[in-house]
Amino acid sequence: MKVDSYDIAITNRDKILFPGQGITKGHLIDYYRRIGRTMIPLIFDRPITMHRFPNGIQGEGFFQQEMPDYFPSWLERINIRKKEGGTITRILCGKTADLVYLANQGCITPHAWLKKKIPGEMWIKMPYFSPNSGQFPVGPAEKQNLYRRQVT
Repeated sequence: MKVDSYDIAITNRDKILFPGQGITKGHLIDYYRRIGRTMIPLIFDRPITMHRFPNGIQGEGFFQQEMPDYFPSWLERINIRKKEGGTITRILCGKTADLVYLANQGCITPHAWLKKKIPGEMWIKMPYFSPNSGQFPVGPAEKQNLYRRQVT
């Protein structure tokens, strides 16, 4: 399948992902292809965590944070330093082809970070504020509750 000038080898289009509705992997791929123009601006430059269900929604799903080495080179990557040392490579979705490729990998839901990629530092953990507490951050002192990680 050609998407955004990229050739994507689609596999198992007829695999049932949502048995109750008869929704196949092919349906999911077509859906992400159709909504790509609308969705990409919302997740552009945001690291992605993949929620994958390779055997359908009734099978065991898992969250995959690290982008595998076998993903094609045309997918944009970001290396994020971990607090405990080392780095983790995440995918950045910037085009419809990226969404189609992820759907073909059994990624039903690509979860985008709230913060966009920025050079230097990135806030990666937001403090939790109960809506009932009436306490919300108002100044720099509250930033002490946030952790920083370097982005390369």
